[in-house]
Amino acid sequence: MKNNRANQGFTLIEVLIAAIILFASIALVAELFSASSLSSKKAIRVAEYNQAVPLINRIIKSEIQSKAVDLSLSSFSGELLAFGVDFQWQAERISLLSPPLEPDSNVARAATFGLFNVTVFTQHNDVKGEYTFAVATW
Repeated sequence: MKNNRANQGFTLIEVLIAAIILFASIALVAELFSASSLSSKKAIRVAEYNQAVPLINRIIKSEIQSKAVDLSLSSFSGELLAFGVDFQWQAERISLLSPPLEPDSNVARAATFGLFNVTVFTQHNDVKGEYTFAVATW
């Protein structure tokens, strides 16, 4: 009798091993896809935030400079919304200085140069942040 082993096909063990390798590969690809999707969403949030920050900073600086004309006010606050990011800010005057003396005059001029410390609180999709910067006014 001839050996018919070459014509019998795959054994059950071989099929199970091939199935385990196939399903492990599929699970690995699915995990990579899930991780890349999560990274993409985080990158979108960071991009939205980074687009909004320079715009908001310019608006805050402009608002402080327009309100600082009234020298009796030493603090300001406000709230802005841009690109889905909520910005709440507070500005405190940390100094008020006079302009330098004229070369031929000894008369001190009124204090008109202010320096404000601005603290901005952000919230975007349950992620909170905080940053500070300074604003000079005249």
